[in-house]
Amino acid sequence: MSDLTRTELIVVKVPGADMEVAAAALREKLAEYPHARVTALTQRSTGAWDGGFRNIQLIAAIEYTE
Repeated sequence: MSDLTRTELIVVKVPGADMEVAAAALREKLAEYPHARVTALTQRSTGAWDGGFRNIQLIAAIEYTE
């Protein structure tokens, strides 16, 4: 039996501007996926024009096996 490789888009959004906190949130989310490998990663910061609160979003494309 061969393992199936899946792809998924993961988005984490954390309040504030601390990239370490955002990276920890992404690691926590990735723990849900067995043998996850990040294939692309981008970051988006929001500010006053997005509802008045500053946030960081990390968007990761991953591959994982089941």
